[in-house]
Formats: sequence, C-alpha cells, structure tokens
Amino acid sequence: MSKLLANQIANYNDNGPVEAKEGLNFPTGKPLEVNGASGNVGQFLRSTGNGVSWDDVSIPAAQVNADWSSSSGVTQILNKPTISAVGQSGDYGDLINKPTIPPSQVQSDWIETSGLGAILNKPSLFSGLYSDLIGKPQIPSTVTDLSDVDLPSPILDGTYIKWDVAQARWIASTGSAGITELKEDSTPQLGGNLDIQGHSINGQGIIDISSQSNRIRFHFDTTADLPSPNTYHGMFAHVHSTGGAYFAHSGNWVELAKLSDIPVDVDTTYSQSAASIATGAVLRLTASNGTIDDINVNAGTGITIDQVTSSGFRINSVGGGSGGGATVTTSDDAPTSPVDGDLWWKSNEGRLKVYYADGSSNQWIDASPPLAPTNISNQSSSIAIGAHNTGPFGNSPDSIIINPNTGSIIKTGAGIEINGHILPSANAQYDLGNAEYKIRHLFLSDNSMWLGDESKVTTSSGKTQIRKRKKRDGFVPSLIVSALISSGLISTNAQAPAHALNWFNANVYEPDKTDLSEVTLSQWYQYAIAVGIDTNVVTTAGELFPSPGDSNFEESDYEESVELGQSGFTQSPITDGADTIVVNLRYPAYVMKAPSGDFQIQVGESKFEDGYTNEFTVYVDQGSTPHTISSILIKDFAGSSISATQLRIVGTTVGNTLQAFNVKMVYLSGWKAVVEIV
Repeated sequence: MSKLLANQIANYNDNGPVEAKEGLNFPTGKPLEVNGASGNVGQFLRSTGNGVSWDDVSIPAAQVNADWSSSSGVTQILNKPTISAVGQSGDYGDLINKPTIPPSQVQSDWIETSGLGAILNKPSLFSGLYSDLIGKPQIPSTVTDLSDVDLPSPILDGTYIKWDVAQARWIASTGSAGITELKEDSTPQLGGNLDIQGHSINGQGIIDISSQSNRIRFHFDTTADLPSPNTYHGMFAHVHSTGGAYFAHSGNWVELAKLSDIPVDVDTTYSQSAASIATGAVLRLTASNGTIDDINVNAGTGITIDQVTSSGFRINSVGGGSGGGATVTTSDDAPTSPVDGDLWWKSNEGRLKVYYADGSSNQWIDASPPLAPTNISNQSSSIAIGAHNTGPFGNSPDSIIINPNTGSIIKTGAGIEINGHILPSANAQYDLGNAEYKIRHLFLSDNSMWLGDESKVTTSSGKTQIRKRKKRDGFVPSLIVSALISSGLISTNAQAPAHALNWFNANVYEPDKTDLSEVTLSQWYQYAIAVGIDTNVVTTAGELFPSPGDSNFEESDYEESVELGQSGFTQSPITDGADTIVVNLRYPAYVMKAPSGDFQIQVGESKFEDGYTNEFTVYVDQGSTPHTISSILIKDFAGSSISATQLRIVGTTVGNTLQAFNVKMVYLSGWKAVVEIV
C-alpha cells in the first residue's frame, strides 16, 4: 500500500498537465472538486475550451410539426410566400378583376312589382267583390223595407207575420210562438229530424214508417199506469214492475208468456196399449203424467185387423193373386203360425221383424236398421257396469261405477285406451297418482312437458333442456307473427305487438291495457286461432313455442335455456373467419376459428339494471397473427345496443394457439367487462 499525500501536484517541467498513467480512483464519499466546487447531483463535467466546469444536463425539446399559422418558436415556418385570398379560400368572390355577369333570367310574376319578374303595363282587373260592382240593385235590409209588409213600429216581442188575403199583404199577428197547426200543406215534409223536445204527439191517424231499426219505447212503471185497453185496443206495452209484456184486447190487458213460463215437457216415459174400434184398432200411448195420445189404425181395402188385445193386434193382407197376402202383427209376443213374408212390430222393443223362410231354416229377421248407441241416464241413483263389488273401488278388476253423489269410477285390469285429450274441469285442482299410489312409468313425447305456464322441458340431440318462453311487453310468438303477415293483417313484424294488444283489449282484457307480458299461453292460442293460424299444424297452445329440431323453431321465442348433461356432449356455436361473434347467452361457451382481425363480441338480450351479470367463454383458435377482443356490444330487450363502458383484458395473445377468453360482465350504471386470456 502506498500513499501520495499532497495538496498540489504540478508539472514544473513544462507546465503541462499531469498524466495519470493508471487512471484516477475517487473513493466513496470523496468529492472531485473543480474550481473549488464538487458540483451538484446529476451535473457533469463540461469542457470550457481552456478548462472544465460543472454543468447541468440539457435535453433538447422534442421535435414538433411545422405550423403554417405559427408566428414564433420552432414551429414557425420562415420565408413563407404571400398567397392571395382566392388562393386560400377558392372563393369566386375573392377574385379581382372579375367580369360583369348579367343576372339570370327569372319567371314573370303577375303580383311582382319590381325587378325582372315584374310585368309592366298590366291591365286593371275586376276585384270580384260585390261592393266594387256598379249599378247594384237595392236590397232591403229588414222585412219592413218590403212593399207588401205592414208592421208596427216598434215591433213587440212575440210578434209574427201572417198573410192577409183581403189586403194582399203581410200583417202583424200575435199568439203563441211558432207554428201551432200544420193545415195548409196537406203533405208537409221535414228538412231534418223532428225533435218534439219532451212534448207529445196526439190525435188520430196512422203512423206509417217503412224504415228498419225503428225505436219506440212502450214502458210503464206499473199495470195501473196502463191506459184504457178499450181506447187503445191492440196496443203493446212493457210493465217494469212485473217485467212482463202486455197487449190490449177485448177490454183487457193480456200478459204475454215468457219463455221461462212455458213448462218443458221432460216426460219421455210412455205405456203402450191397443183397443178395438169399428174401423180397425187404436194404438194408445199413455204418458206417466196421464196424457193419452191415440193413433187410429184403419183397415183399408184388402186389409183386416183382428186379434185385438191390450198388448196389440194383427193386420192381415187378403189381397188377390196366386201368392196370397202377408200378415202384419203388432204385439210384444211373436205371432203364431207365421208364413214367409209376415211382418211383426215387436211393440215392447220398437223393432220391425220379417219372417224369413230360406228353405233350410225359418226365423224372424230384424228388418229395422241397427240402433245407435244410447246413453244411460239416471239422475238420482248409481249405475254399475261389470262385476262390481262393495267398497269405493270394489274387488272386480273391470267395472264402471257412475254415482251422482260420490262421483264416477272406472276400474280396468287391462288398461284404458283413449282417442282424445284428458282435461280436468278445474285448473291445478287434481292429481295424477298420489303419495301412496304412484304412476309407475310416464312416457311422454320429446317436446310435451310444460311446468306451469312459462317453462317447457324438451330433449334435443340427446340432451334435456328446460326452456322458459319469452314473456315480456312487445313480444309476439314468431308463429303468430307469420300467421298475421300471411293473413294480410299486418305488413311488417314491427306491427305485430300493436295488433295483438288491440285484439286482447277487445276480446280478453279491459280496454286500454298496454302490456303484453301478462298474456297466458292459453290466451296466446286463442289469439292465434283468431288470426288464422293453421290448427292442423299447431294443434295445442304449447306448440306455439316449438322446440329445437322443429322446422318452426325460433331461438328468439325463448327467454332462458338450461341444458342438462355432462360436458363433452354439447356442441357450442362456431364462428369461422369473421371479425364478429354473436353470443346469445344460451350456451356457456362459443368457438371462434381463424378470426380475420380483432373481433367484436355482440351479446344478445340482457337486463339493463344494476347487479345483472353475464358470464361466458370464447375459445379462439389463433392463426399466425393473434387477435383479441376489440369491443363488446350488448343488446337490451327492445333491440337497442350499447357498448361496454369498460373493457379490461388481462393476458397476452399468442399465435397458432388455442386460447380461452373468459368474459365476465356486470351492469353498474353501464356494462363493465373483465376478460381473462388463458
């Protein structure tokens, strides 16, 4: 270790600088002084030409664009040429030494008073005013100015004029105001409606009005208010206190029977008998109420009636010819000794039979057509069909019990086959099975189960889906919109909500309802039928909302969709080679293949209220040049779109790599989105 201690080093040989062969080292904390100063932090040593000094670092200002309008500083353009006003404006008005151009030709105008449009030396025309006429006749200002009118002065209130034949003049007259009698004109005619202003029309004569829709009120409070039936014979009247209708006849007011006053004959039970009369026999029908109706059966030429008993009689044909005649018998019992061709009316069954001898066998054949199936009716007692035993169900595997008091039961051991709908008589009141007796298997079609009025359980591509039908104001199912357009009721889809609302206000709701969100599934079906939808295609209300796989399926008919099934069995929507991907929020993931550039995400219908969120994943198969999300556009329920006010993307895009863009969004006074690139 060596030290050189000196407070001054100088080259006394030639006063030149001292040379440091191996350099100089300044230990930490030891200053380097120049001109007695060690300098400030950040300063550097700068040569002054004959020495060095401490100086601050100076960084020149950044380069800027030259500015034609600038008048100072580095942006000023020096030695600019002088440019004329027209060279800067391009305006014809800035030119100098412009030629004189005559004004353009104009249309002649009758009312113009100056300029080229004015017409010179116009003739004076008549104004068309009556006051400008000359030689006008004198028109009386009041009725007293007429030569054949004599009226006093002053004319008293209530005075009217009448024609005096003797004087051949109109003179003053007094009396009741207006016209009291129409006598002089035998066929007076009204120039408008006759308003009697609460007064009566009295007298005798005929009112002959041939027009339809006449309205004359024949209303009296009580029967005591009715006028004399003799004076007003044939008059019709309604009495409010009795609710009845009356007509005047033979000095009395006769009450007309109401429909409810006419008894309904519900007696359809008759007993049948027969009796003998001189000309033949009588068929007697006796009703259970004692009413007797007789039918005379008279024997004609070649006919005899015999064997008349209370149960019937025999009709014989004794006509000529070699074949003899046939016998017709009316009886509960078969005739004795019948021959081929005999007829038998079996009175206890109401059936006609013919005796047929075919050579090998002889028998009575039913000649009447088969009877239609009849209903079994008993209004008070139960009816049991089959081997019914005791108890509410009995022990028989096959029985039908109909009881108006306890209800009806159908029990079968082989099953029940139906050819129509099974519909309860009340909504949400009855069960299919119970806690003790359950239905073992329930086999339904793929698209048949509705949970309440809004949600539908379907299957598609082997996956179970729960779909909620769209239910909001302004929405009309797409099938109904198509029917409206096909029927010519509307011309555009946008007209559908107004048409539907008008129909529901007229047929279902109270008027002035403005919201379609409360329309039930059943009410939509009523409307669909009314506007001409094909009920052979859409047979039930539920089919207004077709499921995936149906040719009429529209995703926009549904509000929400939840799919049940394991991952790997659901195909996500794929977008290939585009710069936009549509997200309808009915799937958790979407695929973008080979995007053509940075891409926009368009999100389907969302609720624009604080706290509502959307989450989904976009798988991007990046090409050699990777791309990212440029913006997110969100639609509301009305179809309007807004962009996310915040889009924060975390992560780096990588070319030729599959990347997952996990998007999470929340509405907080606007949509805000966070994207994680994996």
